[in-house]
Amino acid sequence: MIPGKVLCCTTHHHACECREYRMREMETALKCIAVWAEFKREKRYIVIKISDLMDVKRAINQEHLYSLDVILEFVEASRRSRGKKPLDCVVVESDWPEYEATWDTIEDRVVKEMNK
Repeated sequence: MIPGKVLCCTTHHHACECREYRMREMETALKCIAVWAEFKREKRYIVIKISDLMDVKRAINQEHLYSLDVILEFVEASRRSRGKKPLDCVVVESDWPEYEATWDTIEDRVVKEMNK
């Protein structure tokens, strides 16, 4: 046996320092756990469903609609001035069967990016 080396598990070959390897694996696992713990769902968008807007159309007046339109124009102009493209999104409602799977997919991607 080579001094300073440990016989690895039951494979009867010299490990590349099994203990150190396990420590690195444990550190990696702990980093992953820490990153997973950091992922938080954020409310980052304001969404108005068109059918909901149509339902309240009688309750709001033209001035309200005009105000909403002005706000949207300001937001779009701000994005353009910062060199951003118009916002194009997919919305998945919480009562849809794809909702949790969508969140899981986003979380997986974010965690992978944080671990690079």
